[in-house]
Amino acid sequence: MPEPRDHEILVKIACASLCHSDVMLFEPNDQGLVLGQNPVTIGHEASGTVVSTGSGEAASKFKKGDNVGFLCAVECCFDCTPCRTVHNAWCVTGKTKMQGFTLDGYFAEYAVVDARSAMTLPEGCM
Repeated sequence: MPEPRDHEILVKIACASLCHSDVMLFEPNDQGLVLGQNPVTIGHEASGTVVSTGSGEAASKFKKGDNVGFLCAVECCFDCTPCRTVHNAWCVTGKTKMQGFTLDGYFAEYAVVDARSAMTLPEGCM
């Protein structure tokens, strides 16, 4: 079971999708990501229920039992202009990784996600 760091939440995955981006991992692609060469658990789109939270400010906005949706970007700042207006992949830190591509994704029972990329879902949306 993964443990959330200060800025993360541990989520029990309720549903995850398989989309075109995931399927591309089964064939050579321009990103050099091919399953088997750099094995990861796929799935970069999911939702679930908060199981536990880290102790940081962002994580403290969530509580056990919250239904959440989230982005797959991690290790980015979430604050620079590219993170806010274009895509986290272009973060000025140059450190962004995407769960389901370069890190384990959401075709798993549990996953830790960055609380700064998560939102509580309205009742009945999961």
